[in-house]
Amino acid sequence: MSKIVLFFLIMVFSGLCTTSCSNRGKSIPKSIILIVSDGAGIGHHAALYYNTDNYAPARFENVGLLTTHMLRRDKITDSAAAGTAIASGYKSYKGGVGVTINAAGDTVAVKSALEYAQDKGMGTGLVTTSYINDATPAAFSVHNVRRKARIEIAHQMADAGINVMFGGGDRYFREPIERSADTLTAYDRLRANGTQIISNLDEDIDPARPVIGIFAEEELPATVDGREPGLGAMASRALELIGGNEKGFFLLVEEELTDSFSHDRDPAKVVGEMQAVNEIVEVALDFQSRHPEVLVILVSDHDTGSLAVVEDEKQGGLEMIFATREHTSNLVPIFATGPGADIFEGVMDNTFIGKTLIEYVSTR
Repeated sequence: MSKIVLFFLIMVFSGLCTTSCSNRGKSIPKSIILIVSDGAGIGHHAALYYNTDNYAPARFENVGLLTTHMLRRDKITDSAAAGTAIASGYKSYKGGVGVTINAAGDTVAVKSALEYAQDKGMGTGLVTTSYINDATPAAFSVHNVRRKARIEIAHQMADAGINVMFGGGDRYFREPIERSADTLTAYDRLRANGTQIISNLDEDIDPARPVIGIFAEEELPATVDGREPGLGAMASRALELIGGNEKGFFLLVEEELTDSFSHDRDPAKVVGEMQAVNEIVEVALDFQSRHPEVLVILVSDHDTGSLAVVEDEKQGGLEMIFATREHTSNLVPIFATGPGADIFEGVMDNTFIGKTLIEYVSTR
């Protein structure tokens, strides 16, 4: 390695977050829209850029890069550990949602930005193209040592008091907790808590009561297969329901299938999901343009596949190639606009997001 390259790397990694931290506290948002494009690295954004006439992330004012390693600097994260870091500002281990390991070696719960928002009386929402009890939304709403305890997590989410939840996962809400004397299902718990349960986004919804919309057995279909409802439609309905809260709101919107189809090495479906990301960015930034007190962030939890956009020497044009089917340690992009957005510039660790969002919500 040349001395110049070595010097550059030392300067970058010794200065993680220095640009961002120096700007702390200049502006506090009233509300936050956090968009997570699961598994989408720089290559995914290049694929979107070259496959759309209107690359919506170009509308963001601030751009940075994110490190994604887990607790104890284990380099390759999963969505549970990455989601926990983004939600709470604490590193976790593979499979842990809303938990970390303390200095004594004990697994302990860590509070998310969404939970702090609840304490402030803000509206809260979770929207995903995965099952609603998957790793990323779970990391913002519950605490469990094992992301694969999906039925148990569904029950926890039923009691979490979130105003709006839209996604898939019907099968997990129809079962009682395994090996439990309690025969209630998560749907039973939701009804007991006064939550409206819908299976169609066009149903009438009382905005004064919590609502959960479950639109698939597990994940929702791919965009290219005619997903209904679309991510933009779900997020728009969520904003209708919580966007008017006088104390503000916290909304998480996740496009998960960018990760799933990267594991499959399916370029066409990955581009379709990135176009869904493009749509939700347009929805969020259009909302922010009408409500300038809202901070909008687009971030990836990790890179999947190390996608590269290269020249197609046989057919002409461009070709998308995956280096792997697995997650990587590549840095991923973060985009932000609105009050407090300028802090998300430069190179930072994923925990910086959680810590900053909690600070924003707590100091309002």
